[in-house]
Amino acid sequence: MDLLTGDEIKGHRRTPLSYIESSVCKRALAERLAAYQPDVIHLHNFYHTLSPGILAVLESYCKQHSARTVMTAHDHHLLCPNSGMCHYQRGRMQPADASRLASVAYLLTRRWDGRSISHSLLKVLQHVWNYRLHKRRRVIDCVLCPSRYLKRMLDGLGMPTQLLPFPAPRSTSVPSKPDGPLRMVFSGRVEPEKGLAEFLESLPESFAGTLTIVGEGTELDRCRDICTRRGIQERVEFVGLRPHDETMSIIGASHLLVLGSLCAENYPMSVLEALSLGTNILVSNFGGTKEIVVASGVGFMFDPFDPESVETSFNDVTASFERGELNQFDVSAFLAQRSEANYVAGLLSAYRGERASTQEKLGPAA
Repeated sequence: MDLLTGDEIKGHRRTPLSYIESSVCKRALAERLAAYQPDVIHLHNFYHTLSPGILAVLESYCKQHSARTVMTAHDHHLLCPNSGMCHYQRGRMQPADASRLASVAYLLTRRWDGRSISHSLLKVLQHVWNYRLHKRRRVIDCVLCPSRYLKRMLDGLGMPTQLLPFPAPRSTSVPSKPDGPLRMVFSGRVEPEKGLAEFLESLPESFAGTLTIVGEGTELDRCRDICTRRGIQERVEFVGLRPHDETMSIIGASHLLVLGSLCAENYPMSVLEALSLGTNILVSNFGGTKEIVVASGVGFMFDPFDPESVETSFNDVTASFERGELNQFDVSAFLAQRSEANYVAGLLSAYRGERASTQEKLGPAA
């Protein structure tokens, strides 16, 4: 197996033009393919650095060598100029309307990047140039989708897809939960799309418990200010970035993991890690987080854009905790279905061009 990343390409420099189509990365990939001559090319998050222009190189190579191209869809890049499938309206993040993404007019009249209009335009240009004008998605023989949610959306483009969730973590022993008040945890990037600030705004002022925030990001100061203004700073602890093992210990010692993303998540590993540690979940009621709740039969959901929904769901969590039921669940079958062995088998079937046979074993669809 050989690996090519943007870090090892000499002379590569991110510019607006290279973001749309990088000639340096295309040349580097062509040279690597000629030297290694793979039978299968597996793509991961290539567009940020290498640019979608490399798909033209892959198309030429695959035609000459009868090779196969497989891509893992970690986000919504193939569907939307914004990989989180959201846009910005009056500074506020909003989910994109999936039914209107085929319209170039819709793409041009939305702001797809929160930094500036020029950043937004670049994202639109990259998307339109590569996928609308040059139709470069056609080189991908199979898109591996961790969630049914994303698979359905890519099926709508007519793309060949296969449902293949990432392996779920399996804990050898589920840690016991501490006595005392409800312990909540947020683990991830503290960025606008994660909805942490909105959750802190909507959290009932009188909530009995604590919230530990693991992670850093551009929204950190805003979240601290909200806690101070609302007088809940003594119950919300910001611990910054932590090593993975320490983060898992914090999640395992919590009763509830919170993830109120404003954009649809694909397959958030933090949610699966929480379930494997016997920690319940409170998540947004759409996308991959909803799918995990439905498939596992565990968890609580809310509309992150509706403060009343947050309060109602949090009250349900509190009632379950007070009854002693919040952490009394069994997801062993759900996790076993998402084993490493099943993942490898699905991966090999995609490489061989075979139809996967495990999709219906993964629990009900959302």
